[in-house]
Amino acid sequence: TKEIGGDMNAGYSIRLQGEKYTLVVNADAMGKSLQGAGGVLVLGSALRSLIERTQINEDIRNQSPERWLKNAFLELHRLFSSFNGGMMASMICLLIHDASGYTVMINAEHPRGILLRRAQSSFISHHEGLRKLGNTAVKGRLWVDTFLLLNKDIIILGSDGRDDLIVAHDEDGQPVMNEDERRILRIVRAADGDLPRIFLGIRASGEIVDDVSLLRVEYRRHESTESAPAHELWQQYNSVQDRQQRVSLLHKMLQVEPENVRAWQTLFRIHLRDKNFVEAAFMSECILRLRPDRDFFMYSAALLFFKIGNYEKAINYADRLALRNWHFVPYLVLLGMIQEARQDAEGMREAGLLLTELMPGNEFGMRLMEGKSGQA
Repeated sequence: TKEIGGDMNAGYSIRLQGEKYTLVVNADAMGKSLQGAGGVLVLGSALRSLIERTQINEDIRNQSPERWLKNAFLELHRLFSSFNGGMMASMICLLIHDASGYTVMINAEHPRGILLRRAQSSFISHHEGLRKLGNTAVKGRLWVDTFLLLNKDIIILGSDGRDDLIVAHDEDGQPVMNEDERRILRIVRAADGDLPRIFLGIRASGEIVDDVSLLRVEYRRHESTESAPAHELWQQYNSVQDRQQRVSLLHKMLQVEPENVRAWQTLFRIHLRDKNFVEAAFMSECILRLRPDRDFFMYSAALLFFKIGNYEKAINYADRLALRNWHFVPYLVLLGMIQEARQDAEGMREAGLLLTELMPGNEFGMRLMEGKSGQA
């Protein structure tokens, strides 16, 4: 007889804030046979519903990738929690920005993802991660992990069956289980990221006692080099000192190569030095479309849009920073200042809670938690 299990692999394509992203999911529902299969059916249906709503709902499509993934996790967690502990699932979700390789990840008590880069394998994150979907016993801070995929990087995701191996038997004939979590790294490296060879490597290293699901993502993008016209414009730029001429040359360069990050960064510095905050804010936004992993420009965008009074754009960038760096006080202070300017009492309390968790007794944080604005 055969049993159906609770493992699941899934992939979807979505658009957020006008950018194309790929969502990949590897999950393992708790329980054997029908119980596990039932959990996977619930999870799969909920994910498809979320993707469909994202496609038709403009408010959801306008969310940042960090906010979208956090909200997705909370929605799935509430759904599984409604079964009062009768249904739980571990899960790892990666939301990959197709153009840049910027990746947002949430791990809900699932085996860590593996990165294979230049023939070297490593775990993606060393953080503890979140608890299983449906596990209400332990509460913790909800945050997202972020990293940048390079061209030809390979990601391997897998359920705990990859590690649950009988590797020997003791003197009494009792099975000895694998306790080496780095065994899978050696297998992935030896197999060069090839899924069939990884599975054969797992099977060769011990007796498999649980379902094994594996998911492979290889990131590919065109690696452009600076064109001859752009190189010539850089030479002209370096030969002149007049500000207007330099700005004009940079704009010409961006007409030739719209994705020239170096040119955007140079324009950003010029406008910032001239205290032209409107243009500097726009430049920081353009840089983030190409490199959304850059925290410095994310912080700059939040601060500059705050300074020029565009609080909606400012809160978007500050919220993204806080979701991926909730332990960094300057980002939380900026988030609190923007929420205070927006007179968003709920947002102020959330920012205040984060601040006072890191710095108990912090005056600004306590004021935010009380929903009191310090503005005249």
